Amino acid sequence: MPDRLAELRAKSLATEHGFPMVRLRDVAFDPDAVRAIPFEALQRHTALPLAMIGDLLRVAFASPSPEAVSELSRLALCEIEPVLAPRNEIAAMLAEIDRGGALQHEELLLEGAHGVDAPAVRAVNDILKQAIAARASDIHLVPSEDTFSLRFRIDGVVEQHGSMSVADAGALVLRVKVLAKLDIAERRRPQDGRFAVGTTNGRTVDVRVTLLPTLHGEGIVLRLLEKTKKAPSLTELGLEPRMQMEIQRVVDRGVGALLVTGPTGSGKSTTLHAALVDLARPDRAVITIEDPVEYEVPGAYQLQIHSTAGITYASALRSVLRGDPDVIMVGEIRDSETATLALGASLAGHMVLSTLHTNDAPGALTRLAEMGVDSYVVAAGVSGVLAQRLARRLCLYCREPFEHEGRTRFRAVGCQWCNGGHFGRVGVFQLLTMDTRLRALVADGASNDVVAAAAAEGGLQSLWADGLAKVEAGLITEEELHRVVPR
Repeated sequence: MPDRLAELRAKSLATEHGFPMVRLRDVAFDPDAVRAIPFEALQRHTALPLAMIGDLLRVAFASPSPEAVSELSRLALCEIEPVLAPRNEIAAMLAEIDRGGALQHEELLLEGAHGVDAPAVRAVNDILKQAIAARASDIHLVPSEDTFSLRFRIDGVVEQHGSMSVADAGALVLRVKVLAKLDIAERRRPQDGRFAVGTTNGRTVDVRVTLLPTLHGEGIVLRLLEKTKKAPSLTELGLEPRMQMEIQRVVDRGVGALLVTGPTGSGKSTTLHAALVDLARPDRAVITIEDPVEYEVPGAYQLQIHSTAGITYASALRSVLRGDPDVIMVGEIRDSETATLALGASLAGHMVLSTLHTNDAPGALTRLAEMGVDSYVVAAGVSGVLAQRLARRLCLYCREPFEHEGRTRFRAVGCQWCNGGHFGRVGVFQLLTMDTRLRALVADGASNDVVAAAAAEGGLQSLWADGLAKVEAGLITEEELHRVVPR
């Protein structure tokens, strides 16, 4: 139980050094306090400034050595008041701050922009910079009769971020087409392309472009993928310790299939890459098939799907199976052929990771059968199914406690550090691991209701239950839970 061990370790250090022990979920943060010390130093010492208390800066440490306290005191130009907090909590918060600090003081290095001061060039640069700094995953430019609306998807929710005239938008569309190497004369059919954005701090953002012809002109959707971003670990995803241990057991078997289910944008690919962090070892051959490749996996062969060139999930998987793999990640099971090949590979002694679009974990088992995979292959080949959603995480700096039916809950407030009271996202999960009874039911072709009822009798927790636990822990609001897991 990694979270529990981290807490016990922090308590032991607190007793040893005589420092107070804090849980980060229970304390308020001051954004100005975090900015008082260079972020690189905070990462190096696993430390998180909490607030100025008079002339002292209170800093949470995982392990406060005298050298660390002295260095941070010198950098902050004030005395440090150390407190202890679990290492995993500090690391998770630093990771969120790191993601949220994008491009605040960086400049873009965009192809073809050097020495050019045209309005359209500046407009594209400004929009990209704003979006990346706001942690947006997507940019939408939506045409109407009189204007173009600019919208960002931040933490899974689309928000308005201004507008522009039709004339200005026309030049901007042309600029995006040039960057993505699209046909500038074509306006009647959709087009897809891509380009990359570099920054002066060495980061790279891959921009996927979709041009959509509409009633009022061409609209643009830009998907932003930071290529230099590291995949999170299973701990950082928000899995509770028991569920994390069960997934670890599935992964450690080294054979079978682990499937992740949920709607588009629910973080399925990120979860697969978190599992790959443990699986991609020098003694294993790891091959991934993705569309697109979202994270780089050191030591792995990573294949990019290219449908127009005939490289599909099924065709790539057939080739991969001849390439002596131990671990295969298939970005998505979309059709019967891919499903049959993937489950066949798991029965042949490979570890297979993939995703499906189903509402819950039991639904994945019957969905595979509906796709034409033999029931006995599903029963024998699947080791576990993880269903998930992504909920907006409450900002720990400004969330406000209140009493609800005798329990403390938190509401979103909003501050200069967050986005309307939310900062980043956390997963809501449901994990089904196969046992003898479930395998027998699936092999016999049992209905989804029968399989789900049997899994519930065996202790399967619902998505709602996991989300409610995160509400009670102060990670999300109940309103957010209702949004991502409708009842």
